[in-house]
Amino acid sequence: LYGVADIGKSKAKQAAKRLKEQNPHIKIQVIEGKLISSNTLELLKPFDIVVDCTDNFPTRYLLNDACVLLDKPLVYGSIFRYEGQVAV
Repeated sequence: LYGVADIGKSKAKQAAKRLKEQNPHIKIQVIEGKLISSNTLELLKPFDIVVDCTDNFPTRYLLNDACVLLDKPLVYGSIFRYEGQVAV
């Protein structure tokens, strides 16, 4: 999703732009800002599915806890060297 030209730009906006280029029919809502325990449930409430694109474990755990409480599916992916994992 990202290239050298994207350095210094919003990850969320660049990801949305690239995904819309691949499929102009999808609906993406970009939410920028810090995800913290006091705003997570409210931010996730309107969505049917949550896709975790974070790069740290505390935020990943926060999303998981919120999705369990809200009974929403959470999709996440991770990589390490030459291995990858995707889970729902």
